[in-house]
Amino acid sequence: MESWRSSESTHGSFARLDLNALWVSIRVMLMVEGSILGHTRALSTTIFEHVEVGEYVHAHVVSAVMLIFSFLVLLTVSIANRRFPIHAS
Repeated sequence: MESWRSSESTHGSFARLDLNALWVSIRVMLMVEGSILGHTRALSTTIFEHVEVGEYVHAHVVSAVMLIFSFLVLLTVSIANRRFPIHAS
């Protein structure tokens, strides 16, 4: 099953997301990722668990922390690349 399919419309072609394939991908990721009780806990699983029990504020906080952390990592790498460029010889 393809997760993206091309469709024709009166406005031209566009890609349509097959939501069923997306949902299957998310479920598989959660099964593979999982967590070892008392030892590990992945952030995406934590967000999923908060949403499942209706703790939307907690899910939003964890998501915001992930977003800020990702931005800071990308910013740090960008600054490091400008200060210390790697020249291929």
